Amino acid sequence: FESKETLFLTLLIQEYGEWFDGLNRRIEGLDHSNETMLIKVVTKYIDQSMGDNIRLFHLIGLGHSHLEHNVSLRMAEKYRRFLNDRASELGFQIASKVDSITRVQGIKMVVTLHTFFVGHGQMSQLPTIMTDKLPLDELESYEIDYRVTMLETMKMYFKGLFK
Repeated sequence: FESKETLFLTLLIQEYGEWFDGLNRRIEGLDHSNETMLIKVVTKYIDQSMGDNIRLFHLIGLGHSHLEHNVSLRMAEKYRRFLNDRASELGFQIASKVDSITRVQGIKMVVTLHTFFVGHGQMSQLPTIMTDKLPLDELESYEIDYRVTMLETMKMYFKGLFK
């Protein structure tokens, strides 16, 4: 590997790819369905997989930090292409299972999942500059339960998306 960042992105692509495969299998197993059942299947899988591998969800956010500045253009493109291809693939699959969801909505749903992982993951781990400089009592309001907060946010978003 060219660098530790290249190694990190390679492993992230592998683990995140396995996660996408698992979600693909769950959605593939659905009969032609409605939005409520889809949301239930997706959030249940995310909740279960977060319990099994919460580290993956925290690491996903690192792919959107300055990390990409320390890798080759080829590796950065590989990571971006991976995200795009997997979002498109899963978005198309979602649209094929639920009549009221267009392909574009399916892709947006997957992209939004990714942004939830990134945003909630980064906010649930405060940077050292904050934890070293601020008194502990001022940091309490920043402590969130990553798993619970993300699942609640996703459910609200998806319900709004399909109205």
